[in-house]
Amino acid sequence: MGLGATQIINWGSTFYLLAVLAQPIAKDTSWPLPWIAAGLSVGLLSAALVSLKLGSAMRKYGGRNVLAAGSIAMAVGMAVMAWAPSLELYLVAWVLLGFGMAAGLYDAAFAALGSIYGRGARSLVASLTLIAGFSSTITWPMSAVILHYTGWRSVCLAYVALHVLVALPLHLLMLPKHTSPQAPDTGGEAGTSPLLALSERPSFLMMASALTTISTIAAVLSVHVIAMMTGNGLALDTAVGLAALIGPSQVLARFIEVAAGHRYHPLWTLLAAATLILLGLAILLLAPPLVWLALVIYGAGAGIGSIARGTVPLSIFGAARYPSIMGRLAFVGLLAQAAAPPIAAVILIANPDLLAILLVALAALAVAFVVCLLNFKRDRDQLVPS
Repeated sequence: MGLGATQIINWGSTFYLLAVLAQPIAKDTSWPLPWIAAGLSVGLLSAALVSLKLGSAMRKYGGRNVLAAGSIAMAVGMAVMAWAPSLELYLVAWVLLGFGMAAGLYDAAFAALGSIYGRGARSLVASLTLIAGFSSTITWPMSAVILHYTGWRSVCLAYVALHVLVALPLHLLMLPKHTSPQAPDTGGEAGTSPLLALSERPSFLMMASALTTISTIAAVLSVHVIAMMTGNGLALDTAVGLAALIGPSQVLARFIEVAAGHRYHPLWTLLAAATLILLGLAILLLAPPLVWLALVIYGAGAGIGSIARGTVPLSIFGAARYPSIMGRLAFVGLLAQAAAPPIAAVILIANPDLLAILLVALAALAVAFVVCLLNFKRDRDQLVPS
């Protein structure tokens, strides 16, 4: 699937970039490492602000052109980073990358598929996340090889080439220009209006709360899971090896969802995701010797949680308003992803056990939000597969 390939490029050149390049950039430039790491937070904040316009941009220009614009923005951002002679220009590059992240990562891709294929986008969303689950598996080794031979600036230029020569043509050639007439909007109460009816607002608030809580947990663990394990006495090599279990668990769970997800309503996927995340974090807190099991279970929940993020809003609010809904969700989610890791770092330094307890509490809150949403929707609608 071409869109899956572009997602691998997009995630590798933004969200996963600094895992490989942060230390080499600091060593080569003498810029402070915390400021280099803060580049991603700058990009996420920039993406959050731009995401508010995602719905209107999709309606005006179409999903294909928005995703193509994301490729261009990321290519320009990577070019500026490759050239940047100062920390200030490096951070400007992240602002530009943030524009591309808003127009090119999951939320934009989900919105584009929903606007083009309507309810039929559910299987495409699941397949997309299945392919994109290999982002770090593919891009980290690639970045490391280029870094070893030619340096970090060449890594940036390689991503410029991938955006211009691969991602941009795929977006323009593989997606239809306009919304398909075969994608009727059968969800929601307000027809094609981007506004939420008063009766729909509780559903949106519960859904947004659950999805944002899950993304906050994922953002914290993506940065701090290894430090949490070493803080419990594990050797670094062991912690890194155990953390590697998360990726395959995500992909396996997504594969199961792709195969069986059409049999039940997406809200049940979201409930399963939140429950698995809670169970994994509870084991991590209460049974440290079973850390491997905790990470496998957590990874499975996080894996299908990304699918639920794309399919639940589509099933509840329909295709016509889907881009606007995804833009609102992206704004809140990106702000949380930008703020949560630095706050968690402060808590981790002060009291590692407290951070683990707070993550379990957040996961329990996510489960509660989904249960409330399920009960609310079950009272008003029949939850059938979509």
